[in-house]
Amino acid sequence: MHRSNTEKLMDIAEESALVLRAKNGDFDAFDRLVRGCERRAWAVAWRLLGEREEVENVVQTSFLKAMEALETFRGESRFCTWVGKIVTRTGLDMLRSRKRKEGCPWTRCLRNPTTPPSPTPSFWWTGGRTRRAPLNDKNCSPS
Repeated sequence: MHRSNTEKLMDIAEESALVLRAKNGDFDAFDRLVRGCERRAWAVAWRLLGEREEVENVVQTSFLKAMEALETFRGESRFCTWVGKIVTRTGLDMLRSRKRKEGCPWTRCLRNPTTPPSPTPSFWWTGGRTRRAPLNDKNCSPS
């Protein structure tokens, strides 16, 4: 897999040092951690939501939540794994919000991606199963 220079995999020692620095208020350290997780965060949100604007909102909100909750990060998992959980919870909250607005079951509120990022995810993950995102649903048509 090809990664850009800003998305190189960090070793655990480097990541731990950056987390410690970020916890002490070093925004540059937090920025490096974020850059290492951006692509993964985007992919998780895209699989859940499939709409560029919502994905951007969820990813941005998730990184803000991560910054605010950084003191609670215990280091029992990798930083990107922790952020991925935040992205997932934030994305699911957005789906629940969409359900309330559109009056449809949240699992059917997934929309067909109109402008997919690279690489194009054509499937979304749920409960151990991979499913193709629905193309159309008359009960859940885009507004």
